[in-house]
Amino acid sequence: TKRFNLVHADLAVVGKKDYQQLKVIEGMVRELNMPIGIVGVDTQRADDGLALSSRNGYLSDAERAEAIRLRRTLEQLADAIRQGRRDYTALSAEAQQLLDSHGWQTDYIAISRQHDLQPASAEDRELVILAASRLGKTRLIDNREVSLARFVRFHHDKGLPCGSPCRWVRAACKPTPPSTLVRTLAGVFLAADVGAALLAATLAVSLLDTG
Repeated sequence: TKRFNLVHADLAVVGKKDYQQLKVIEGMVRELNMPIGIVGVDTQRADDGLALSSRNGYLSDAERAEAIRLRRTLEQLADAIRQGRRDYTALSAEAQQLLDSHGWQTDYIAISRQHDLQPASAEDRELVILAASRLGKTRLIDNREVSLARFVRFHHDKGLPCGSPCRWVRAACKPTPPSTLVRTLAGVFLAADVGAALLAATLAVSLLDTG
């Protein structure tokens, strides 16, 4: 707080490696109505994916080779979530057990909401996986953001919910009767994913122009 008040910065760039710290800073700025924009930047990583940190220098050669398992474990968790698993407590426990079976001493693996770091529920779409674990004498931290887009999709012929994003987009590309176009536009405005909504809106407008 003192630094922000002294510098009077318009923008502060904060790394995402310590995700909890980033959220504390964002909350402080919001609660104190400080006129500063907070921008989170992605963690810098080694070629094998290990998050860069001065702590890495404490790792032995064998520990350094093993350290990448932390990142790979987070990626496996992210894949499981994207594939539909929502039993977050069980997922976290499985990941911790995997790490600990390879000599780690895990402090926590948590699947949380990005905006407030509270435990995630099956309905949440913007998630972050947080992890802290010790390898030898070195405590390593890392995280992995996971965004689950919400799409409202329709069959091009029946106006019913469709199971595939590709089919949703293809529906707008086919010769489309006005009633279906209205349903497609409704899907655009109901879509929570901004990028998908913009894409579908562009396709729908092109249909109007060519129809």
